[in-house]
Amino acid sequence: MPTTAQPQSPTLQHLFDLAVDKHGTNSGRRLAELAREHGFEVTHTTINQIRSGAYKFRPSEDTIAAFAWLAGVPAETAYDAAGRRTPGRPFAEDLPPGVDNLGPRERKAAVEMLRALVAQQERIDALTPDDGA
Repeated sequence: MPTTAQPQSPTLQHLFDLAVDKHGTNSGRRLAELAREHGFEVTHTTINQIRSGAYKFRPSEDTIAAFAWLAGVPAETAYDAAGRRTPGRPFAEDLPPGVDNLGPRERKAAVEMLRALVAQQERIDALTPDDGA
């Protein structure tokens, strides 16, 4: 029987607690080793900073994936805990046939347009509180 109730919106610290329960260790170093053994990139320093609430960075996709695996939760739960939007399917899957035939100038223009849209979305995300939608 769990000793604490699960918060409505989990945090990465909560996922750390789930990882401790799942793997039987509260060592950030050991959890990082376990994650690396299963193909995830995360350092014990990052894990320990998240555990203590001292982590001041935007968690990388690698860190989020490692926490999802360590805690045994879906990726969506870990992204929510990190305050990030879960990535959609790879954008390349949406590109139309023939896109590989574009010349260097057209490719450069398309990539620059996408960079501008990504930067715009990041600014919007930074200004918009997450309402859980």
